[in-house]
Amino acid sequence: MQMDASPGVRLRLFSFLFYVRFVLATVIYCVFIGIPGILIMPFVTSAFRRKIWRNLIRFYGRFVIRASSFPFIKVEYHDLAPAEKSAGVVVANHRSGSDAFMFGMWPGDLVQIAGEWPFKLPFFGVLAKCGGYYNIGRIGFDEFIRRASDDILKHNVSVVGFPEGTRSVTREMGQFHGSLFRLAAKISCPVYPFIILGTEIVVNRQFVVSPGSIRMYKLPAVSPEQFAGWTPFQLKVYVRNLMAAKIAELEKAGN
Repeated sequence: MQMDASPGVRLRLFSFLFYVRFVLATVIYCVFIGIPGILIMPFVTSAFRRKIWRNLIRFYGRFVIRASSFPFIKVEYHDLAPAEKSAGVVVANHRSGSDAFMFGMWPGDLVQIAGEWPFKLPFFGVLAKCGGYYNIGRIGFDEFIRRASDDILKHNVSVVGFPEGTRSVTREMGQFHGSLFRLAAKISCPVYPFIILGTEIVVNRQFVVSPGSIRMYKLPAVSPEQFAGWTPFQLKVYVRNLMAAKIAELEKAGN
């Protein structure tokens, strides 16, 4: 009597095939988009060169999400305020190690705050360094504020990050760190809450991949007019409560 493969075996096979597609998508992206983008670097200004590096990362995230997931992982991006396009601070919840790739769906130019390990990756790390990403373990707070202010106000580049600092153990968000909110309060720029749902199920803490759905929601910005006179702490608490309430609403509705 022939036995069907156990769920664990099927899941590992699915995960293996996903990563094969992920690697193939990375190779295709490098050959047809990454290398041509790099070849034009000597012929453009340094500011435009950084923009190319940043967008190579952003579009790489978008490309591998789509190419690796279809059709067994459904990926949805919902812009709940499409008219809001100005640069600002973008704060996202953090449930999975794959969340950083989801910023590839963001509609504008961006630069990320990250820990040490992404900069050590053979492909992403080079792009991150050249694109001006912030290595939070190696940059002082004053330098971060200075560079991030220039990115947002002078270059129209949003600064994005996970204020929890690390992945939450449960679906409940961890406490927020204050750096991004101190930045927003100092330069009076919009704060965009960005909600990511489903990544903790599709990619678990052991990076085993399962079929499922990933949903992203760009919420309306918290404008400088709304938080005028607030302390960074008050802004941080307000945004966290706003995101927590929206996450509960979306998960209750099954959206």
